[in-house]
Amino acid sequence: VGGASGGVELVQEPQALTLGQLFGAPTVAGLAAILDSAPAGAVPPPLSAQATPDGGQVPLSYTQQRLWFLHQLDAAAGAAYHMPVAWRLRGPLQAGALRLALDALPRRHAILRTHFGASDGVPHQVAGAPFAFPLRQEDLSALAPAQREAAAQALCAEEIARPFDLARGPLLRALLLRVSADEHTLLLVQHHIISDGWSLGILCGELAALYAAFSANLPDPLPPPALQYADYARWQRHAAHAAPLRAQQAYWRAQLDGAPALLALPLDHPRPARQSYRGARLPIALEAPLADALRRLSARHGATLFMTLLAGWSALLARLGGQDDIVIGTPVANRPLPELEALPGFFVNTLALRVRLHGDPTVAALLARIRATALAAYEHQDLPLDQVVDAVKPVRSLAYSPLFQSVMALNNTPAPDAHDALFDPRPLPLPQASTHFDLSLLLDDDGREVAGHIEYASDLFDHDGIARLAASLQAVLAAIAADEHQALSRLPLMDAAARRQVLLDFNRGTVAPTRQGSVHALFEQQAARTPQAPALRHGARSLSYAALDAQANRQAHALLAAGVQPGQRVLVLLERSDALVSTVLAILKAGAAYVPVEANCPPQRLAHILADAAPALVVSSAALAGRLPAGAPPLLLVETGAQPAPGLPETAPGVSGIDGAALAYVMYTSGSTGMPKGVMVEHRNIVRLAVDSGFAPLTSGDRVAHCANPAFDAATWELWAPLLNGASVLVIEHDTVLDPARFNRALADAGVTALWLTAGLFHEYADA
Repeated sequence: VGGASGGVELVQEPQALTLGQLFGAPTVAGLAAILDSAPAGAVPPPLSAQATPDGGQVPLSYTQQRLWFLHQLDAAAGAAYHMPVAWRLRGPLQAGALRLALDALPRRHAILRTHFGASDGVPHQVAGAPFAFPLRQEDLSALAPAQREAAAQALCAEEIARPFDLARGPLLRALLLRVSADEHTLLLVQHHIISDGWSLGILCGELAALYAAFSANLPDPLPPPALQYADYARWQRHAAHAAPLRAQQAYWRAQLDGAPALLALPLDHPRPARQSYRGARLPIALEAPLADALRRLSARHGATLFMTLLAGWSALLARLGGQDDIVIGTPVANRPLPELEALPGFFVNTLALRVRLHGDPTVAALLARIRATALAAYEHQDLPLDQVVDAVKPVRSLAYSPLFQSVMALNNTPAPDAHDALFDPRPLPLPQASTHFDLSLLLDDDGREVAGHIEYASDLFDHDGIARLAASLQAVLAAIAADEHQALSRLPLMDAAARRQVLLDFNRGTVAPTRQGSVHALFEQQAARTPQAPALRHGARSLSYAALDAQANRQAHALLAAGVQPGQRVLVLLERSDALVSTVLAILKAGAAYVPVEANCPPQRLAHILADAAPALVVSSAALAGRLPAGAPPLLLVETGAQPAPGLPETAPGVSGIDGAALAYVMYTSGSTGMPKGVMVEHRNIVRLAVDSGFAPLTSGDRVAHCANPAFDAATWELWAPLLNGASVLVIEHDTVLDPARFNRALADAGVTALWLTAGLFHEYADA
């Protein structure tokens, strides 16, 4: 310790230092204390160069083996594993020097001239002899600028999609486009099985250095590689048998036990039975102020920017899918030794990060969870993904990838230095036609702005839907940066413009309601205008507006005589019938609100509704009254086809004080997410839907089918839209609706012009 410079040097035997320790003690003094107190840790077995003659067989690395297997399983997915990158070359180009530089790459790195075979079903890699780099050249300089851009995109798309033959090679190629005398575009395409994102930076840097030397008639300036990828593949196979990797298998089994097999997202299209890998992308950028705010938030919580972005991405996906347990993949460079940092090849591994959002945590709490999850995952990153899949044994499907269907990455691959003014090391945007996953957020951080793109499966999502998702992500991240103490359920999924559009712009109706008041008052006005017009038909029984009004008035007097008072609730347990229609109208005329219950309502649900709604009276039929539990409210019987309340006045009871704000009915939800809840609907809500809304205009010539369960909200429109607009209602019984042939005849015989069906039921009937 100590020296002429006054600095501090720690000299110690090699020792494993975990990322958890690094994050927990981010100072030299803290790390020194850990190193002093900790026993010597495990170190990987030594990695050394081993001579492999050209044509010699070498085992595949685990990542290569997975890709080779996927290629055998579905060769059509090959283009999804092509790795394209394009660079802009500025200034006069020395084509001969570029050719020499390209040819030097596979001569230096055996992985670039490797192909893949199999013996008895076991794959191996074989490095062939050095070859001339496959280079195709096209001259676009004579085209107009717009044509030139379109032609360049088309040529690049064609080159990217052209398949590779893994068994024969070569597994890389280049396309040189001459844009003008002083500008070219160089497209490099490789199969992922021989390269990864980190390798692209290595190759770009080497290519620039080689071109600079060869264009000046200088020799190759790069030292020969000390290692080849084959050395790593052998080393990995040897290291895989070590005890630490067996412990990592146990970690991943425990970490992913019980994890959901599929990320539930609202899709624009049904998921096909087989993944096609067709994809597209949408650019996204977090401007400097937001990126800086997220960096400050990360620093306050001892997290990286990646962890904070993952918190936002997870919160968004969980909210959209209604899940509190999701798994997201993230790539790691997987270059555990310094000797591997300058070596091209397929090293990258993908980690399955399980994000648990149960309990509606705050942003700060979620960051703490993600920090712990990510650090633990990094400490167990040596196990290749295919072995994680083997250990976890998730549900497998050809329709989606196992373990996770969404990926997030924040790229920190070192950008190569431009050794010559000719090379611009920043990659050019390329057409995207494939993707491995449903949804991926792929970002780069240049220290100021965070930008990248959302990559999506075009079989599942439309561009507009992804654009909305990108806007939602921006809103979530802005909210996270602004208030780390808010619960995830309170994070806004829309920015101010989108909220204004949904809440205001979409609700600016073009038709202003012209009629107001209670439902029964508007019906009485319609009955006065068209007393003899048909209002209701059920089987052989038909009622005009005047007859229906008179029948409902008699029933209203009967309700009042039974003690029903304005504002109270009356439960209706009746089959769909003419009696049901006149009963609910009578309840409104009496100033009360109806509570419709389906005829075959389960006993427990019926008991819950009776207790919750606390009706003053029950209206039912003799056939259904026996379903009522002991202690039910008083009962009033009505029967289909019979004259209800004979002898009572046929004039309106004239209950006062019932206006649009009065309660009209209480309808109970299904209860699929908990206990059924009674939704209270006012008269004005019905009028807004049924009259002058422009939703589904009706005239006196229309005939509307009433075929919904009375306790289903579709019944609101089926009854009140026709009766408040002078049209007629056709009551179709339960058994008829369930028989497509009988239902069809009933609609045709009655001349029904308007029908409300769910989309699923409509398709069932249309198919029949």
